Amino acid sequence: MQKRCENLLARIHKESEANLELSKARAGAEETSRKLSEQVNHQTEELNKLVRQRLNAEEQLEDVRKKSKIEAELREED
Repeated sequence: MQKRCENLLARIHKESEANLELSKARAGAEETSRKLSEQVNHQTEELNKLVRQRLNAEEQLEDVRKKSKIEAELREED
């Protein structure tokens, strides 16, 4: 009976250690996931900023083209 109890305690101890290791691994994975999520959010913000800048630049270019066309038409009239 005592040997059976010792074996059972040893098994419980091993399972407890395994659970602790799994908990540590899970915590590490959650931290990595959190950091990756932060990186994705930051890169998404940066991408949105760059898209807005590109759209503004395209609008400015279009304005310059229109102005240039109008000026060219006015020069032709003179």
